[in-house]
Amino acid sequence: MSQKYLRKKFKKGITKKKTSNFNKHIHKVLKQLFIGEITISKKAMKVMNSILLDFFDRISLEAGQLVKLSKRKTIQAIDIQTAVKFVIPNGGLYGL
Repeated sequence: MSQKYLRKKFKKGITKKKTSNFNKHIHKVLKQLFIGEITISKKAMKVMNSILLDFFDRISLEAGQLVKLSKRKTIQAIDIQTAVKFVIPNGGLYGL
């Protein structure tokens, strides 16, 4: 086998780990709220993305614990709503 063939074969095997981000959604919300008046820098976008990923992790962990306590196997909408109330005590009503 030639070295060129081996390089191509091994190059295809290496894939980047996909990470979820909320960049599109942040832009959509900004456009809805401010109608094109405000833009966001890359650093601010990274900060907002990390905050949202942190909230997503906290809410999903709390919802998972609620499901385990109720001895079920599926997360329902009420579990998510309750988890939001636990994670965000005063502001949880606005997200529901």
